Amino acid sequence: MRFIANTSDIEKYLGVKINEHHSIKNISTDTRFLKKDSIFFAIKGENFNGNDYVEEALKKGAVIAIADDTRFANSKEEKIIYVKDTTLALAKISSNIIKDFDGKVIAILEVMAKQQQQILFLKHLSILLVPLKTSIMKLVCR
Repeated sequence: MRFIANTSDIEKYLGVKINEHHSIKNISTDTRFLKKDSIFFAIKGENFNGNDYVEEALKKGAVIAIADDTRFANSKEEKIIYVKDTTLALAKISSNIIKDFDGKVIAILEVMAKQQQQILFLKHLSILLVPLKTSIMKLVCR
């Protein structure tokens, strides 16, 4: 499966113009863990607003930042892509990646599931993925 490899993928998936293309090695929503050559998605949460960290992300080596705060709407900084909603932009990118994929897709819908639900899900998944059964069960038993 091909994920986001270059800023040209962002250009294609979001329909935006990017003048200078760069390789993308990581995806980040948290500048504390951002690595050089990442794409940064400025997502608003309960306690933090990722838009407040866009400049920090670029200083730390992000090749591009996707932001939805109107202060970036007319930004001269070419590495900042303004969108109306960052989470919708991320969903659009994800949707396009899945459309381009030519295999089977398994969607995990709830990340914050209770531990028992996670174990049940992984047990059922391990039946489908017999070669990975041992690895998955080791993960469950941790």
